[in-house]
Amino acid sequence: PTMRYAHTAPLFSAKVNIPGVKLNPVPVAPVVYDDVPDLRDGSFGLCDLNIGYFLPALEAGWELVGIPVFAARRTPYGALWCRTDRGIDSPTDLAGKSIATRTYRTAFTIWMRGFLHHRHGVDTKAIRWVTQMNEFFPIYDEDILRDPGDNSRSHPLDAVQAGEIDAALAHPVPPRTFEALENDAHVKRVFPSYVEEDRRLFNDTTIYPPIRVLVMSKKLDQQYPDLAAGIFDGFQRAKEMAYDDALNDRVQSPLLYARELFIEQQHAWGDPFAYGIKANRTAIDTFSRFNHEQGLIRAPLSDEQIFAASTLAS
Repeated sequence: PTMRYAHTAPLFSAKVNIPGVKLNPVPVAPVVYDDVPDLRDGSFGLCDLNIGYFLPALEAGWELVGIPVFAARRTPYGALWCRTDRGIDSPTDLAGKSIATRTYRTAFTIWMRGFLHHRHGVDTKAIRWVTQMNEFFPIYDEDILRDPGDNSRSHPLDAVQAGEIDAALAHPVPPRTFEALENDAHVKRVFPSYVEEDRRLFNDTTIYPPIRVLVMSKKLDQQYPDLAAGIFDGFQRAKEMAYDDALNDRVQSPLLYARELFIEQQHAWGDPFAYGIKANRTAIDTFSRFNHEQGLIRAPLSDEQIFAASTLAS
């Protein structure tokens, strides 16, 4: 994986080494729009995969296994935009409306549907989900309202700004698009106080939603049963080094008072990027339940089905 995150950088700059492992970063698609033979057949090493495709791939028998390293996280609250002229003044007003998204099963979309339903009382079955890409893995819920495979626009938010759809859930968003949205009188966020909503979510559930998971070849795991644990340890040590750098006032950042802000975050949040199964128990179980409820998998999967055996005690 390329994994261009500050908390994985020490691994890719050789400041942290994993015994017996040489990382060779190559760019890969983080999502599964079609069959990916290397992932399906286990002909790869590691992949930083959008977690929305992970459980369906396991259920389909793909030769991969998880390592509980969730290096990319973000809540979807700040990414849900709507028209100001569609009567959407609260989340419950989304029922009966249309929401554009890249695909039906990206991590952001799964988390958002689950939170809307369970935390905000929204009838998500009454929402029409307008997706840009067709789904490769099956969707088992036949009652969902979905318009699949319309890739006529480059970004879901374009349709909102053009007035063609009621709302859109989109991540990532280019900086210039953010500027255009925030200055467009016809568009607003469904959750304008999304930072506070993120904090409430974390305080209530301990969840800061993972959007990617580190996966490795199941064939490689079977050949080297202790490898996954070594990789997990390497990523853990890299994160700890990155955190030390964040507390070092010799490290320059374009963010003023970055050290002070990081200390403040630690006091308020602890470590929202914690790795391991125990620290992410609620997030793992909740995401599995959301996948099942939304018809993305036939049944919830156990830890033994999801993660490499050498990481189960993490």
